[in-house]
Amino acid sequence: MRSRPYPPSRQHGLATLAVALIMLFMVSLLVFNTSSGMLLELKTGNNHYFQAKALEAARGGAEYGISWLNTPSNSATSWTADATGPSGNNQKATLSLANPQTIGGHSVTISMWRNSATPSIIEVQAIATETSNGDATATVREKVYLNRVQFNSVSIPPLVINGCLSGVTGNPDMHPVNNGDVVIQSSQATSCLDNGHLGLNGGVMQQTAFSSSAWDYVFATSKADMKALADGVNILYYDSSNPYSGNWHDDLGTSTSPAILIFDTGAGCPKINGNVTIWGIVYYAAECGSNQGWGNTTLHGSIVSEGSITKLSANTDFYPWSGATTSSNYQVVNVAKVVASWRDF
Repeated sequence: MRSRPYPPSRQHGLATLAVALIMLFMVSLLVFNTSSGMLLELKTGNNHYFQAKALEAARGGAEYGISWLNTPSNSATSWTADATGPSGNNQKATLSLANPQTIGGHSVTISMWRNSATPSIIEVQAIATETSNGDATATVREKVYLNRVQFNSVSIPPLVINGCLSGVTGNPDMHPVNNGDVVIQSSQATSCLDNGHLGLNGGVMQQTAFSSSAWDYVFATSKADMKALADGVNILYYDSSNPYSGNWHDDLGTSTSPAILIFDTGAGCPKINGNVTIWGIVYYAAECGSNQGWGNTTLHGSIVSEGSITKLSANTDFYPWSGATTSSNYQVVNVAKVVASWRDF
């Protein structure tokens, strides 16, 4: 028996159902794609947000490291060879100089690098990692130039004289750590050195210790650079353009942050007296050689005189810095950022 075809109405119903199913599939696919896109956008947005937060924390870490270096009592002075450093640096600071920080929910590790060929340029690197899951990390690097007081002498006794010593009155005293320690160095022969009333207390005088100026014997930093470094706190520089009026009656420096006080040509020659304690180095130009009128002064460090001292007097006590004033006591005093050295990723 021949089968009879479906009636037209039934065929139309099947076609409608097929079209509806196809449209439903297309709409479902569109909704799925849209949802997937929205989820991807949301995830990407979250990633950008957390990455931006990590970058902000890394920037804070780098600035902290630079500020740490700019503190006079801090200094990156201990280095070891490490060829893994950024930017071709081959030395890494060995100490935990700037302690790891926690900034905005991020652990920030700070390291300091330099190249042995340019030791005055330090690259500060800060790596921030999100502490919750560690998915977001960021790195910031910046180079700084360390303006540091440099020394030609490894050790400096309490008194350095580019000339002779004579006419000492009153009862000033040297306080050496050990018998036989050098407490006075002079560019002249012993015959020119008469300590008079200055008690050496077991210390000794060293003749013809240098042939240069007293400044060049002690400092590797030029006067112009020293003046530029003067900050009015750790380095005070007076000369004809900035003379000092009157006598000096102020304590200066500390055992952990010594100071440098300079009275260059034209500054005047103030007497230091009035129960004053100074930690550091005091420099006098040649015109100030008399140095008369010191009183009730305690110096932990050195007096450096560019000329003969002929009238040192009164109750002054000279203490060396643990046997000598060494360059390691004088830390970084100024940090300048190197232009165009900023890197972040």
